[in-house]
Amino acid sequence: MASTSNKLEDIVVLELVDPSVVTEKLSEEEITISTSSIHNWDIPSIVCHRIVKVQADRSRLSEKSCYFHSLLSGNFSESRLYHISIHWSMESILNVLQFIYGYQLIVTSTNFLNLLEAALFFGVDSLLLDCEAWFQKFTSGFGLCRHQISLASIIEISNFSLDHGITSIMGTCKDYIARNFAWAASSSSFVDIPYTLLYSAIEHPELTVESEAQLCEALLGWLSHNIEFRECFPINYEDSFYNILKKKIVLCGCPHVTMDILFLGILPNDIDFTCEPDRGDYSCIIQKAGSFLSFESVVEVDISKCPNLRFALVIQWLYLAFPSLRILKASHYLDFKYENLYSFLRMCPHIVEVDLTVDISPVIFGNVSVLSANVEEHQFADAMRYKILEEKITLSSMSEIISAKPVLANITKLTLEGRSDTNDLELLKISSLLLSLSFLNIKGCTLVTDMGISKLLMKCPRLQSLISSYTAFGRNSIKILCLEKKFRNGSDGTPGNSSAMASRLQELQIDGCKDVDNNSLLHLMSKISIMRVLSLRETSLDDDALYKLASCSLEKLDISDTLVSMQSLNYVIKRNPEMRSLRGTGCSKLHHGGDQNLAYTHRTEFQDFLDELGKRCMLEELALGWGFSSIGLERLQPAFRNLRILYVGLGAEMDHHLLCLVPKICPLLESLVLRFQVIYDDIVRSILESLKHLQMLWLCCCLGYFTSLSFQIPMLNLTSLKLDWVTPWMTNNDLILLTQNCSNVLELSLSGCKLLDSGSQEIIASGWPGLKYVHLEECGRITSQGVTFLYNCKAIEELKLRHNGRGLARNFMLDAASKLPLLRRLSLDLCDAVQGGFDSPSHSERFYLSTVKICRCKAQRCAFKLEKLGGFNPEHKETIVLEYTSKQLRTTVVRERI
Repeated sequence: MASTSNKLEDIVVLELVDPSVVTEKLSEEEITISTSSIHNWDIPSIVCHRIVKVQADRSRLSEKSCYFHSLLSGNFSESRLYHISIHWSMESILNVLQFIYGYQLIVTSTNFLNLLEAALFFGVDSLLLDCEAWFQKFTSGFGLCRHQISLASIIEISNFSLDHGITSIMGTCKDYIARNFAWAASSSSFVDIPYTLLYSAIEHPELTVESEAQLCEALLGWLSHNIEFRECFPINYEDSFYNILKKKIVLCGCPHVTMDILFLGILPNDIDFTCEPDRGDYSCIIQKAGSFLSFESVVEVDISKCPNLRFALVIQWLYLAFPSLRILKASHYLDFKYENLYSFLRMCPHIVEVDLTVDISPVIFGNVSVLSANVEEHQFADAMRYKILEEKITLSSMSEIISAKPVLANITKLTLEGRSDTNDLELLKISSLLLSLSFLNIKGCTLVTDMGISKLLMKCPRLQSLISSYTAFGRNSIKILCLEKKFRNGSDGTPGNSSAMASRLQELQIDGCKDVDNNSLLHLMSKISIMRVLSLRETSLDDDALYKLASCSLEKLDISDTLVSMQSLNYVIKRNPEMRSLRGTGCSKLHHGGDQNLAYTHRTEFQDFLDELGKRCMLEELALGWGFSSIGLERLQPAFRNLRILYVGLGAEMDHHLLCLVPKICPLLESLVLRFQVIYDDIVRSILESLKHLQMLWLCCCLGYFTSLSFQIPMLNLTSLKLDWVTPWMTNNDLILLTQNCSNVLELSLSGCKLLDSGSQEIIASGWPGLKYVHLEECGRITSQGVTFLYNCKAIEELKLRHNGRGLARNFMLDAASKLPLLRRLSLDLCDAVQGGFDSPSHSERFYLSTVKICRCKAQRCAFKLEKLGGFNPEHKETIVLEYTSKQLRTTVVRERI
């Protein structure tokens, strides 16, 4: 009797009424149904009734729906009601009930918005996630199914998502309009697109238009229709009206753009000239054209990663076409010279930001053992031809205009990252133009000395951000940063108010700077007062120096691979409540090291660390290894609810239970790295099922065992997938499954997949044609028949192929460089060479290559194999590194495998 009584108490009757339906049109008055027969419900006949009574399980409703949980599980008297009346769309609430009871709903473009609204109102999170996943997959279709949803529906969905804060669907709508802009512009609903949605679409990196004219015509049509409705614009109407026409010109990553196209594109239509620019002689155009088309509203140009453009000629084009230019992004130009930059800054006085980044050299002295080094100067005919051409342009009539311009110092942000051919003298040439500089990035400029950096700092009195990682930054540079300047009255300023540059710095990154000694670091830390970003990775930082840190405003801190302990880290956390990013991998002193006497102390300090994070910080990024354990971590869910990036490295003690809870504790994760952890199918499935915002997943050297069942979950947001030494069972069928469920991957790394063969290459290329990064190592026989299909991935910028089968031809390097127009970094192994070696391309043959790494192995006898069966395993011996710069080809042999 007691059992029957309990069962009856668990029953609740939902009385459903559809307020949007005219009752006179309904055929019948009332019907009673039960969720026990939910799979037999005939929805069309049920919704014909004015009232529908549904007998349901109170506990099931409370478990699956936040709405019913709050209604039925409270301590107030209404929580025990037997009858509950619900006024809502009849069909939608019935569909929600079906979903709650395990019925597989079919989402369509017709019912999507109704299901989305119902899932949101009734708090059925799993249905909400399914709706988001369906919409993203539906809008990413190709071919005939590409435009099965109208633009009017996209606008309606976007407006609804904006009103209810569903950011993922808002982003999908923006992506869809950007990728299908020509289709959207042809629709009569185009003029109804809200301003914010339209503006975000035209700023989208994947904006696809048939021509600039089409874009302009569409925007002008939208403006002419909306000009009378000023409420559609943000606060400042006039600025908004013009800003939507001020498109940023982005040519980044366009291998087909040439200097011919750029120069011909700024010529007036009625100009008549007889010179032939396809021969590379643009001086005649500049001399005879007289006038050029001017784009005065354009303030930013991005021409990064355009292999067919030459920097010296580009600056002439910029000078002629963009008189109001303020921001130039021109990364990965190896033919850059400081004379070009000096001329450019004189020619374009409004410039405030220049980015000239190139890849950082893999040969970082202090981190590798150099066995030999050789430098060859470039002496090639094509280089001389361009040199003559550049001189022609410089000696043209335009040079007189340039020389007459005064030298201005307006530039505030300069990025020279990776320019390892930069020396002290070249920096001093432009130092007179850097008086207004507030941001300087010289990361990886290895030829610049400590004295050269210190002299440069003296020329930049307004500097607020300094990135000089992996350089000779050392004692002299720190002295300049900490130097107290004398005022005219002879004082150093008021007590406690330092005049040193270090006291004004808001960002400092000196990772890997081996010339920074402990005393200098102590002095520097004591001067830092308003720092927001501090990165000291791979330095001699210890507790003494960290305790000296004076800043209380840190938002990002990286102390990875240093000598700090948990106690000093706690001290910093307590003093900096605004911490958003904390990276501390590779710090062995954060762990008790197995010493039982220190184990209790460590646990206490770690609990203090967690308590401080929970009380003070709303972290968005966390990277820890040694010293990181799962003790008490569950209670930190409020502190980790905004976490976007989680890196769990070597030494971290994350148990199975906590790894399964990662999606619950960190529901907004976009990047997850697990290294040297123990993982199983349930952990991986929990991650892939629940983390709908995940864009990057890296599993490396993890123990345990998981199968291909983990990857049967669609992950459409995933753009970076790295599975290194965790999937030895992977076959071609598993690879096909990955390409189907993770179809938007741009970065792929597979290591230790020994069951893959030459057919895997075609699967990778056809499944992920847009790959930019490819790393295949110890992957069976993928390259045993050469490389053919990977050449179809034209966007590859970095390619690593090591120990995948002896099938690479001697001319492979030249072949890859010519067929992959954006390829800059290439890593190979001599074990894969058919003829035992590779021909290295000359400077004129390298196309866009900047760095080539070739590993060399030596045979090592394996005691577990018979010699006649091949009882030798390859063991790394050395790495040959080829680096192409604007002046030289550097060949370095290092002992390490890089």
